[in-house]
Amino acid sequence: LIRVGAYLEFAKSRLSPVIAGFLRDHPDVQAKLIFDSPSRLQDLVEADSLDLCFSVFPSRGSKSIVSRPVMKQELVLAAPKGLLPEAPTYEQIMGAPMIEYYLNHQPVRRWIALHYRRKPKDIPVRAYASTSEMALALIAEGAGVGIVPLYLLAGRGRRRKAEIRVIRPTKAKLIDHIWLLEKTARAQTPAHAAFRARVDQHFK
Repeated sequence: LIRVGAYLEFAKSRLSPVIAGFLRDHPDVQAKLIFDSPSRLQDLVEADSLDLCFSVFPSRGSKSIVSRPVMKQELVLAAPKGLLPEAPTYEQIMGAPMIEYYLNHQPVRRWIALHYRRKPKDIPVRAYASTSEMALALIAEGAGVGIVPLYLLAGRGRRRKAEIRVIRPTKAKLIDHIWLLEKTARAQTPAHAAFRARVDQHFK
């Protein structure tokens, strides 16, 4: 048994071919996938309830977990057509309804700091969507603007692409990582070690 934690969008779009190929090559292994928030996934790894997890954050506040980046991703501000101009001012951005993830996970703050060199105290958050796919669905419905991985937009159909615009006030890019978290002192099972090797090969 290999127990893997992740968040759904990454698992569907990037991790599923890794798991499928691993299971084909190791017919004696069973995979158990757990989807949860980054903090709860880290807690599960620390409690030995998961062998490893993929997270948008490196390990926080734990000396027993090691984390390393496995994939780069560009985060972009996505907006429904007509809500913002191509090069919005800071005031226009702050006047737009925001779709965020969690109260303690608001990547739009980093995006604003990168493009406008400002650190707003209050963000006009209208919804906490938890996942990128839900944020993207709300953006497509015109509920607001939000930060999403660029690869999610690239995977949408042509008809759907026209409904959402990527806002780029400057040439700067907001680059983030997907992190792999594991226990430092925990002995790896053969399944865990083999899966780690497959992940390393796929994302190198």
